Amino acid sequence: MMDSGIFATGVEAGTFVVAALGLFLVYIQHQWNKRRSRFENTMRLIDRLESVEMLHLRHEIESLAIDHGGAISYKKIEHEPDKERRTHLKAACSIVPKLFGVVAFMCQREEANQKIIVEGWARHIIANYERLSDYLIERDALEGGVGFLNEFEWLYKKAKAYAARHKPKARQSPPANPVLSFFGQFGGRRRMTDRSLTSDEGVF
Repeated sequence: MMDSGIFATGVEAGTFVVAALGLFLVYIQHQWNKRRSRFENTMRLIDRLESVEMLHLRHEIESLAIDHGGAISYKKIEHEPDKERRTHLKAACSIVPKLFGVVAFMCQREEANQKIIVEGWARHIIANYERLSDYLIERDALEGGVGFLNEFEWLYKKAKAYAARHKPKARQSPPANPVLSFFGQFGGRRRMTDRSLTSDEGVF
């Protein structure tokens, strides 16, 4: 009887261990799939951010912001006389922030890697938000929200915080080598003498 009781206890313990191990493996598989999915989503977003179309649109927004004095004005675009160009500019000013907003949305939900996006794109995120934020606020007030402005602002704050922590250090010239400086004096003097000997002015 005692042996059968020990055997039953051992079977129960073994079953528990197997069940626990199974759950652990399922958890590991889930985490692995989640990480792989997040990485793949991040690469897709980067491909989209670096596409030729987006590159052209960002350059166009940069030029437009310069024309508008640094930040794009909704009213100035609305007063653009060429209807086709006005439509194109409004589309550009919508597509770029929407993409950054989608990127932020996915980062917030851990469906994309926030670290890779922010560290790799901080300068672009900051520049485009500062160029477009006034336009987006004006547009949303007059036309209604088009979406992802709050997410874009969230991503902008993350990028600003990263940039503040990683300001580029001023490059300093390396200290002069005293040995090279010493021999350089003679080299410089010799070259000057050589020029003097071969110059049209003759020997001094």
